[in-house]
Amino acid sequence: MPEPVEPTESATTDAPAVTRRRVRTPNFGAFIITGAVIGLIAGVILGGSGPNQADYAGRTSVALLGGVGAALGALTGAIAGLLLEWLLNRD
Repeated sequence: MPEPVEPTESATTDAPAVTRRRVRTPNFGAFIITGAVIGLIAGVILGGSGPNQADYAGRTSVALLGGVGAALGALTGAIAGLLLEWLLNRD
């Protein structure tokens, strides 16, 4: 039976040290949904508080501004999640 070979001194000192890091990521779905809900609420309030136009009903402006607000809020939430991920995982 062969005897185990022990590593030489040069083999152990030349290898770089391995460091383990925990990668932290935010929940992007929660950021996007929260941003969309906040944007929807802001759009509905903005559309409901403005004057009615003669060309379309008040509900149309509420729906339009609510949808645009939800889309912009989702985009803002995604950007906030990306910025948070970048801040958490900096060296």
